[in-house]
Amino acid sequence: MSFIGQFQDGLGGYLRSSAPYYFFVCLLFIMGVSFGALAVNALSVEQKVELLEYMQVFLRGLGQKLGEIDGAVVFRQSALGNLKTAGLLWILGATVVGVPLAMVIIFVRGFVIGFSVGFLFSEMGFKGMAFSLLSIVPQNLVVVPAVLALAVSSLAFAVLVVRRRVRGFRVNLAEEFLAYTFTCLVLAGVLVAGSLVEAYVTPLLMGFIVGL
Repeated sequence: MSFIGQFQDGLGGYLRSSAPYYFFVCLLFIMGVSFGALAVNALSVEQKVELLEYMQVFLRGLGQKLGEIDGAVVFRQSALGNLKTAGLLWILGATVVGVPLAMVIIFVRGFVIGFSVGFLFSEMGFKGMAFSLLSIVPQNLVVVPAVLALAVSSLAFAVLVVRRRVRGFRVNLAEEFLAYTFTCLVLAGVLVAGSLVEAYVTPLLMGFIVGL
């Protein structure tokens, strides 16, 4: 069998075995997004006005300083935050008992995205939706799938350890741990790529919003 055939078989087997985990993690994320969007309706009028004023001040400041944004600084800060997330999810999966907290992280991330987009669209209409599409979506197209895959890897490894201890499931735990760690490292690299988008692509796109 060719290398490509072996890769396709391996990828197919991975997707089949991981499908329940992806379904659960994605469902949790979607629930977070939904609750975040609904939470906008729970804000009082005063809270909405305060947040809207803050947003308008931010946009005015953005228009004045957009050309002064240091991409390297944004990249370092974003990459550091994303790598911390990757490291935390790896640790939570490795400890097994920390997996529930990893699931909380996924829900909260979805909640924040849902609330941000929901508030911008609710209070600023087209401009808010355009701002969401150009400032929130680009990097998250890279970051969110990687974070979800990290959570799936953490969950799958923890389940494997539990099955081994409770049911005597035969598996080389050292090899599985190395594979789990390697997967997390690769996904951490994807998160760094998302930071590049946030630092060098998103500011360019946000420039279109300033003049609206």
